[in-house]
Amino acid sequence: MKAMQKRSKNDEACERVDLPITGMTCAACASRIERTLNRQPGVKAASVNFATERATVTFDPAAIDAQKLIGSVRDAGYDVAAETEDGSVEESLEAAHAAEYAELKRKFIVAAVFSLPVLVIAMSHGTIEILDFRGVNWLQFVLTTPVVFYSGIQFYRGAWAAFRHRAADM
Repeated sequence: MKAMQKRSKNDEACERVDLPITGMTCAACASRIERTLNRQPGVKAASVNFATERATVTFDPAAIDAQKLIGSVRDAGYDVAAETEDGSVEESLEAAHAAEYAELKRKFIVAAVFSLPVLVIAMSHGTIEILDFRGVNWLQFVLTTPVVFYSGIQFYRGAWAAFRHRAADM
């Protein structure tokens, strides 16, 4: 986070801070964070860019501080990337992106491995004798459970967060 002193039009001292936001999945997320920040007392202006994953906030330091802004972002269901020891946020963001990519890749592989047999069973329509038995529906249920509850958990978490905040999203 970089904070800079800046004078506004009415000559009161304001600070500007850039917050690296993590956890946004769509433009509606950016809009929700922007509304949350603009509602905070002492915030003069806030804008959130989904593409760069950054929020730029101009605020009155006498009314609110950067930690309260970070807290309001977290209360909205998102996170702010932490600085590393040398004060760089970019390394922290790159590490977070790499970890997210690895997790999504693992979830994709699990989904593919368990979905392929279900696809074969469903599309065979009983023509493959070994797959045409009385408990085939239970087998499909067992095979799809990890896909739904492991690979698809992020959708349920997102829906729960949207429900808690009384907001619709993707």
